Amino acid sequence: MKRKEIGLEIKLEEGAKIASIQLSDETVAYLDSIWGKKTYVDYLKEFLVDEENFEKADKAVMRCMEDSLPKDIKENCKYCKGETEDEGYKLCTKYYLQMKATFSMVAGEFVNIVLSHKHIYDNKDELQQLTKNFFNCLIFISGRGVILIDLERLSRYALDANFKSLSQLFRSSRVLKSLEIINNSLDALSDQEMENKVLQQEDENYIELQKEFFEQKQGVYEKKLLIEKEKSNLNQISKKVKKTKQSKNNNFSQKQIAIAYFIKGIVITSDNYLEILRKHSSTKSEKILQKRIYKPNELTRLSQNKTTDSKHLKDLQEAKRLLNNLKDTKAVNDLEAVISTFTSNYNANY
Repeated sequence: MKRKEIGLEIKLEEGAKIASIQLSDETVAYLDSIWGKKTYVDYLKEFLVDEENFEKADKAVMRCMEDSLPKDIKENCKYCKGETEDEGYKLCTKYYLQMKATFSMVAGEFVNIVLSHKHIYDNKDELQQLTKNFFNCLIFISGRGVILIDLERLSRYALDANFKSLSQLFRSSRVLKSLEIINNSLDALSDQEMENKVLQQEDENYIELQKEFFEQKQGVYEKKLLIEKEKSNLNQISKKVKKTKQSKNNNFSQKQIAIAYFIKGIVITSDNYLEILRKHSSTKSEKILQKRIYKPNELTRLSQNKTTDSKHLKDLQEAKRLLNNLKDTKAVNDLEAVISTFTSNYNANY
């Protein structure tokens, strides 16, 4: 439903006087309590970021008010013609009163709408632009001294600011939180749509536009959630693979450990074997004490069994990898010499 333009127009008999009424202190206090310490003017200044912007807008409004006055207003004004000194007969008072009353009414309602939509209020750039558009929606009727507010245009500006602010809010929020807001909003819009159908009411809240916006965002953030899940799964797989590799890299047999520590010149004893195993193996058996190497020729001597000797060569190579992990260059070089000798013996014999 297209919204109408609204405004206030005061009907007075020709020559009637406008009387001002002094409000009581209680009434003033009550009105102050409704608004609090800040008036709609204070809020408009805040929305426009600085007071200079508001002053420009306010001067433009006052100039448009003056330009909209009837052309022959001075000719018909008793006060202007000097027929009376009573300002109640100033003809322009009526027009300024009705225009300022309209502005006060619509500006106050505009402020209330903004304050009830925190995501718009918190988005200072969108709020500033929306406030400028609020002033652009004022219509001054020339020759009648009347202001109208284009509600349809203002509503669409507000809807645009709402969508842009929500989009920014979603981008800065967790995906699941954004989806929760989107789904709750769609649910509320569906309820409102059904109520309109049941009660045969016209749509005054652009439900179809809002649903289109939230459904589009729903699709976007459901895809983002799917991507996040895929990334999470890949990260978990990567961690498992890394853990497996680390486990494999640091899990040496007791014989391989015994070879490496013999080359390093460290004797494995009942006092230190547990600490050594914790560094290089998942087993904690004292059987490593039975794997100790006592003489260098134990490392280069063939057993005359090809399978056993092939396994021994592999143990020598793994012991070298352990020493590489420990960054013991001297021990690595010493073990390479042992491996070279054993390999030569192995190749010559088999």
